[in-house]
Amino acid sequence: MKYIELTIHTTSEASEIISDIMWNYTDYGVTICDKADIIALQTSKETTFWDYMDEEVEQASKETDVLVKCYVAEDVADGVISSILSDIKNAQTLSGGAIAFGTLEDTKRRVDGDDWIDVWKKHFRPIPLGKIVVVPEWIAYEPKADEHIVLLDSNMAFGTGEHETTSMCVEWLQRFITPETVCIDVGCGSGILGISALKLGA
Repeated sequence: MKYIELTIHTTSEASEIISDIMWNYTDYGVTICDKADIIALQTSKETTFWDYMDEEVEQASKETDVLVKCYVAEDVADGVISSILSDIKNAQTLSGGAIAFGTLEDTKRRVDGDDWIDVWKKHFRPIPLGKIVVVPEWIAYEPKADEHIVLLDSNMAFGTGEHETTSMCVEWLQRFITPETVCIDVGCGSGILGISALKLGA
């Protein structure tokens, strides 16, 4: 399957708004490329979470715009991209200038789905997180007696269980969930935390 990769040039301030708009129109993935995210991990000049970081990155993060990308099936790309661009312009208007949206320059390129979806699926494996095991729906997995299966087809969405913020939350759920627990999955991506809570008895 062929896809159109749409890239919008914007700012850190507006990147989440644009990402949210894109998610309204695609299930195939949205990414934000922002050098400022690297700088945010620096707590001070004396303390760093990186073994090595080029000194030019910090300066470049102040000068380079942010790229927000999404993928749309080629056969519907024209209409979908037109709607995305229209919604972004509308959000800019509604902000009344309170949010800097940058140039909003857009670029498009054709990509082969095999290059980024099928290859990703080939290497994705079940992820054990204590009693919870996150299993891609395309893999057959036989659970052990004390395991709960969370079956996902996440299309690379946030919440596969690979990222530490997700895996640590799943581990903490196992410490605190009781049959009386009521949960709200705030910022739900793939739904992994809500599903895990249900599996654990919430």
